[in-house]
Amino acid sequence: MKFDERTSISDLTWNLVPYYGAKAERRTLSDIRRYDRFTTSSRVSQKNFLIIEKFFQDYLNDVDFVELSPLQPLGVNCVLAKTNGKKIIPTIRGQEIISDATTALFLEAYKNMGSNKDIRLATNVRTVRPKIFNDESKFLPHFKVFAEITLGKQAPPFGKNEVIVIARHLLDELSILNSIRANTKNNIAGFKVYISNLFFLRNILSSVTERKSQNDVVEAKNIWEKLRLPAQIALNNNTTSELKNLGFHNGIRILEMFLATLFGQKDFYSNVNVSWLFDLSRSAGINYYRHIAYKITAVSNDGLELPLADGGSNDWGAKISNDKQLFTVSSGVGTELLIQNFLKLA
Repeated sequence: MKFDERTSISDLTWNLVPYYGAKAERRTLSDIRRYDRFTTSSRVSQKNFLIIEKFFQDYLNDVDFVELSPLQPLGVNCVLAKTNGKKIIPTIRGQEIISDATTALFLEAYKNMGSNKDIRLATNVRTVRPKIFNDESKFLPHFKVFAEITLGKQAPPFGKNEVIVIARHLLDELSILNSIRANTKNNIAGFKVYISNLFFLRNILSSVTERKSQNDVVEAKNIWEKLRLPAQIALNNNTTSELKNLGFHNGIRILEMFLATLFGQKDFYSNVNVSWLFDLSRSAGINYYRHIAYKITAVSNDGLELPLADGGSNDWGAKISNDKQLFTVSSGVGTELLIQNFLKLA
């Protein structure tokens, strides 16, 4: 069999399906007893997943929870999220195994878009990514996550609805994590919230003529190190002034709208177990989120800090519809990471 880039998916399927079918039929009992990193079961009990997922479903009782298909259209993550095709697992029938629940949720939301009302969907799903982790991490290439997506339309002033939704995702997920901390046996001392505006680094990146790396994330990190900017600054009413003093002006308006939304929450500073920071060092997601992004980490009683939640705004709705009035906010919480590293469930 000879294939090249002009070979259609249907032609590949026509040849590969019978090929793999014949290979499967020749397998023996000893063959199917062999486990690899993809076929090893999770170390977390399904009962514990159900306990934690109930926190999300009870709190987000006005959100539609979707049971996603384990297969998605081939290329969904490359087209929407600009993911490298090597980071997904294609099937021989022309789909790909779900590797990002938010892109799959987005397709569901867009399919049901029919009014000016925001569509908010969520799921708890196992995703697969062929990343190789070191043995010490004990991470598998498949893991359970909570994910949510909001697809909505802009309204004057442009961008305000979008940042309100980002803040809603962030505050809801933080409230759920705090509820888990308060109502389960765990070793969580507190949480840290890191806010970023990836437009800052992307704007600088677009002006670079001589690059050290073709990888935008690596190049953005190089730029940040070269500028000798502080990694983080405290998030408060003086944050935007400090950023202006550091030379950031483009992208400040959207950040000011977002922070006004956050600071407008009456319980914003009430939880002593939450630290708020603006993260200037973040380059991860520079081609995934278009401006405001957040990360929530949990800190254990013995000082271990691991990222649990990540979210922000992207252009998927505008891209697929050619309508700049559509915005998309996506986020996720690593429920498997949370249970494995911080909780002491039965």
